[in-house]
Amino acid sequence: MSFKITSTLTDEHVSDILCAGLEGGIGYWATIVRYEGNTEGVEYKHLEMPFREGGAVIFEDAEGEEEGEWRLDRQSIQRGLELLSSLTLSGKLPARHLANVVSNDGDSETGDVLIQLAVLGEVVYG
Repeated sequence: MSFKITSTLTDEHVSDILCAGLEGGIGYWATIVRYEGNTEGVEYKHLEMPFREGGAVIFEDAEGEEEGEWRLDRQSIQRGLELLSSLTLSGKLPARHLANVVSNDGDSETGDVLIQLAVLGEVVYG
């Protein structure tokens, strides 16, 4: 037998975690190169575009060593949150990151981990 628990996070809640990663956590491995979607009237593109329909933040490797681009959008964020949960429960990631996300107490490291899981599917850097 097993138990299943779930938690629903608002866009604002997840945006707070991403903000810590985007503004302080990912600079050593990723650079924002552009935004997809209609950015007219959007003040904080890096925080708002991933949550808009058809919107995304597009990254490249900050060191120029990896070719290609990475896309942060609603679907990749969902995938990253699911990976964060499953990797934490399997003991492959420290529990503090999931606890920080659920409690909305994320720091730049937690934001970085979530973004890596969302766009890379694993924690590669750090």
